Amino acid sequence: MPTTIRVDLRFPDDHPIASAPWAEAEQLVRQAAIDAGPAPAGVAPAPQLVARWLNNGQPPDRRNHAVVRTDAAGRFRFPPREGPCSVLVVHDRGYARVESDRLSEDPDVTIQEWGRVEGVLRIGSRPGIGEQIHLGVGRADVSEAGQVHFSYEATTDDEGHFVIEHVPAGPAQVSRSIRLNDRSTTYNHAEPVQIRPGETARVTIGGTGRPVVGRVVAPDGLPGPIDFAIGFNRIGSTPPTANPGVEQVGDVLAGIVRALSSRIGPSSQPPASRSFAVNVEPDGSFRVDDIPAGSYRLSIQVHEPLPGDQPGFGELLGTASLNFDVPAMSEGRPDEPMDVGTVELVPTTRLQVGEPAPGFAVETLDGDPLRLADYRGRFVLLDFWATWCGPCVAETPHLNAVFEEFGDDPRFVMIALSLDTDPEAPRAYAAEHDLRWTQGFLGDWSTSPVPESFGVRGIPSIWLIDSDGTVIAKDL
Repeated sequence: MPTTIRVDLRFPDDHPIASAPWAEAEQLVRQAAIDAGPAPAGVAPAPQLVARWLNNGQPPDRRNHAVVRTDAAGRFRFPPREGPCSVLVVHDRGYARVESDRLSEDPDVTIQEWGRVEGVLRIGSRPGIGEQIHLGVGRADVSEAGQVHFSYEATTDDEGHFVIEHVPAGPAQVSRSIRLNDRSTTYNHAEPVQIRPGETARVTIGGTGRPVVGRVVAPDGLPGPIDFAIGFNRIGSTPPTANPGVEQVGDVLAGIVRALSSRIGPSSQPPASRSFAVNVEPDGSFRVDDIPAGSYRLSIQVHEPLPGDQPGFGELLGTASLNFDVPAMSEGRPDEPMDVGTVELVPTTRLQVGEPAPGFAVETLDGDPLRLADYRGRFVLLDFWATWCGPCVAETPHLNAVFEEFGDDPRFVMIALSLDTDPEAPRAYAAEHDLRWTQGFLGDWSTSPVPESFGVRGIPSIWLIDSDGTVIAKDL
């Protein structure tokens, strides 16, 4: 039977919530989002609550979603609804989300105060003026009734300063927005921040490292014109070389070495992985500011455009890569660019059905060797995936069904190849969801040659290889 939901709202100081100019509550039917549009003088205004995604700061479409306002005592009532739902409350002072089954037991809801972020963007030694700043909350607010996504944009002022208001508590990342073309934006120099209710988190973006410049050239024979913005172009840090002594000693001594290393302190730990988007100009030149000292790999993937104005990438046209080192800077940061030279695109033909599958030698999530050649004589279902990929995760029930039906057949094997940056994420996911097939680990997409050898341009990418190593199906 449909039920009527009544909610009494209060702040942490126990004062009721009276009606405010944009104090609204939303019953979540599918997916909802809270977003903030850009504002002058570097201030992101208070977010508006909308169903699904915010469109230019417009209010919710009341024809499709139940939206009501609180009264002077902080009370509101929804009309009867079928099934479970979430109630989202957005007020100038804070935010709350509560599930309808909990409200049936206790209608009192306390608002959690917003936090805020204040920061400065620097590009080299100068302030980043008039640049777009993006803030994304660390995780979506997820429940059985749907998801709530928080996303904010702000514009820096004449001193590179920005303020973002009305941010929910929890982990977040603040980045510089990089416009690639009319349809694509990416983010660089992400800085983690921890948002606390009623407090201001402060952050500085950029201003360290040095500029890196170079040029990508396309060989004759590629169909043109080449649009470098249609692709995946990044500079990613490469892991340091492992300590050779640990590889040559016994398990006990190796364990002692690792234990001692962990006690020496943060200075002994390898640097965190870094990744920077590369905006390649039409003439092939590129410049990426504020690259810290370290070892890096430039990865370029150029695709055909899709027909019309469709978003996304078409067939892969060519790839290029280059390893380089940014030396340590003992006396501050230089503004003089480091030129890594010219890198040439290598034309790529995407692997087709009927062609031999390229071999690979990687490791499983447990550190064991994993070679495709070892499975010659068996049918192989190969899945390129990552835990951060929603469509990949959505394939889990279907892959489980395949394994339930064929997993015990000695002529068949399933192999997952994770493109997560850290093996702990797929390891935890596999344990939680009881994934019993072979779990391989490739690491960050920009550093592994395996997806490129198969011509993978998006995930999930599922392939079927027959017993003689020939591709017999792709894009399953």
